[in-house]
Amino acid sequence: MTDPASAPLATSDALQSVPFPAAVAAPRGTDDIERRQTRRATASTDAAPRTRVLWIDDQPELMGGLVACLAREGFEVEFATTGAAGFRMASSAAYDIILLDLRLPDISGMDLLERIQSAGVRTPIIVLTGYGSLESAFEAGLARAAAFKAKPLRAVDLLRTIRSAIDSSTREKPARLFRESRGDGPSPSVRRIVRLLSEIPSLTDARDISAGLEVRNALRRDLLREAVDPDLTLPEFIAMTEAIRLVSSDERAWSPLALQHVLDLFDAASRCDWARIDETVRRLVTRLTGSGKACLHMDEHAVAHDLGVDRNDLLTHLRNELGLSVAQLRHVIVMRRAVQMLAVTDEQVAQIAYALGFEHPSPFNRSFASFFGVSPRAFRKIIRARSSDGA
Repeated sequence: MTDPASAPLATSDALQSVPFPAAVAAPRGTDDIERRQTRRATASTDAAPRTRVLWIDDQPELMGGLVACLAREGFEVEFATTGAAGFRMASSAAYDIILLDLRLPDISGMDLLERIQSAGVRTPIIVLTGYGSLESAFEAGLARAAAFKAKPLRAVDLLRTIRSAIDSSTREKPARLFRESRGDGPSPSVRRIVRLLSEIPSLTDARDISAGLEVRNALRRDLLREAVDPDLTLPEFIAMTEAIRLVSSDERAWSPLALQHVLDLFDAASRCDWARIDETVRRLVTRLTGSGKACLHMDEHAVAHDLGVDRNDLLTHLRNELGLSVAQLRHVIVMRRAVQMLAVTDEQVAQIAYALGFEHPSPFNRSFASFFGVSPRAFRKIIRARSSDGA
């Protein structure tokens, strides 16, 4: 198939957001009847929610024909021409599917696949390569890629693979945010932290202040390191942040009641079943987690309107299920993205702040420090110290 002519696309490291089919010229030789049919099909497609595709490939100009086909089927394609741009876009916006080429100018596709998944992004990823082999397919499978496709690509095969991957991903979404009724119990990270918290009753006694501070600082480092675990459910992450705030408090001794409260949060989190969560809260969590950087600016009035529910009912259900307000839940979701991006990427803190929706790094630094008790840069040093120690 000959690709339709398309305007040249920039290949800088900046975020690429290339709307299609606007950038793809219409096929030549189409008669008036076909044009009218195309316009009706396009209008029908635009009226429905479009499926968002992030395509990470350094040669988008060669994909015009495939992109035009995807657009006709209701897909909206955005390109990233480098691994760095692809990681930022995947981490900061909600996509239904990611197409990832193995050969990129700044990083290998397999390395980028691991980084995206380590950041907690659960969007299904289809690996594409012009150098297909059984070894590459096997490696992609081990990295939990949704599928592996060798170039040259056929439109019908690509469409079938994309739809299959999205369908499988949709069925798995509840397990990403909460726990399903499988009896899995807490994550390994939570079990380690609960064991540490349960073994430190001496911290509630201020008689040995220096020893208590030493143990407390060590525990805070452990908590911060475990907070980046992408397998933490949302309730477990909330409990982890409560434990971090307790450890970071200025009080010389912990209240036994405060310590027990945190342990109770972890216990409740391990039993928090997605199927038993109020439907309105499930929709709210899905709405916020899927909104990318817009999550930071969504207030309770706007969310309630989007969900078609009464604001007071929304607040009541959320408080009963998670003990949070909409603003607090929104902040938890944004901060979870922040720790994952700080842990798995070398991006500057300013770039991460912008990717999360902050207009300037300073509010992000203040918000992060207030939430975790350390600055983003100090947090990153703690994470890297663990890596260098081989922990």
